[in-house]
Amino acid sequence: MYSDYKGLKFINEYLKSRENDIQKILQKIKKNKFALKQITPKQNYLLDETIERDLEEIMSLILPKIKYVNNKSIFKLSYISKNIHLLFKQLKNKKKMNMQALNKIIKRYEVKKVLKLEGISYNSRKDEDEIEEIYHLTFSIILIHAFFSNMNSFKFFNTLLKINDLQIYRFYKEKFFHIDILLYLLIIEVKLFNAIKLKFLGN
Repeated sequence: MYSDYKGLKFINEYLKSRENDIQKILQKIKKNKFALKQITPKQNYLLDETIERDLEEIMSLILPKIKYVNNKSIFKLSYISKNIHLLFKQLKNKKKMNMQALNKIIKRYEVKKVLKLEGISYNSRKDEDEIEEIYHLTFSIILIHAFFSNMNSFKFFNTLLKINDLQIYRFYKEKFFHIDILLYLLIIEVKLFNAIKLKFLGN
């Protein structure tokens, strides 16, 4: 006997769950009096033609955070962090991405389920948590660009979903420093997910 096919049901439930997460983040931002351009609770964020605009917006949000981390010389202290810095620099300068470096980072993440800087002495736990958060958010942005440029490679999208799951968990369970960037990441993810769903399932 075969079990009933529940693929479409799972996909729809997954999208509903992500949309609920987005609404919770919007509520949190409103509570904290954050201001985001072009984002409102009623915005139709399921239209894939706006993805490129969102990518430009999220790049402008993450750049000051990267500079903050660079000032602490964190990106110079481990193999993974140096390569994330390299990939982001290529992305910012609109150059071809080093896919070998990207694939190595993905492989390490799939093994450890987290991107950890090794051999770092932080000034405080808050410092460690914020830098690690920036680290993961930056890698999510890199993965979005990689998938957007290679729509047939679902490895990038699959890793993006897992990292965003981790970030959502931290949003609910721990102090989250850069909620505005997480919001954009999830909105772009939902847009990509719906574009994929439409392409392969037609609904």
